Amino acid sequence: MAGVAYWYLKRHIERYNEWISRNPTRAKELGFEELPFIPLHGLRHSFATLLNSREVNIVDISKMLGHKNCTVTMNVYAHSFDEQKHKATNTINEFIAMNA
Repeated sequence: MAGVAYWYLKRHIERYNEWISRNPTRAKELGFEELPFIPLHGLRHSFATLLNSREVNIVDISKMLGHKNCTVTMNVYAHSFDEQKHKATNTINEFIAMNA
């Protein structure tokens, strides 16, 4: 089933980009741009990274991805958690500075 969904997604992006190429003025008026083709598994990574950037709890992200536990999610998406680590560090530093 995933193969069929992937084929439809790919074909839809191709048709959309063809329309953009044939109608550049109208596309620009509407604010439309060509879409890059992202493999299906890439969309999964984008989904997880987007949720993380919106500060969704790692436990919830892990469940949505169907991972057995949060450790799997953390290992695969560790790079996307760096910003949250910086934010947490800055938050505690601000707290200490205000209360010192």
